[in-house]
Amino acid sequence: FKQSTGLAPRQFLLARRIAFAKSWLRETDLPISEVAHRVGCPNQSHFSTLFHRFAAMTPRMFRQRC
Repeated sequence: FKQSTGLAPRQFLLARRIAFAKSWLRETDLPISEVAHRVGCPNQSHFSTLFHRFAAMTPRMFRQRC
């Protein structure tokens, strides 16, 4: 799997979830907590930490810049 995608399976899944989250943050007015729920995070805090790791900014900052 890693040879094909360049990422371990878990990292690939997390990257896809963050891609979906970016799309929802950019294209909708959903609350960040709802976006977190939709991508499978147990709470908004966990989502913010995960999002920051992949996007180098918080979900709120991302939404404000888009």
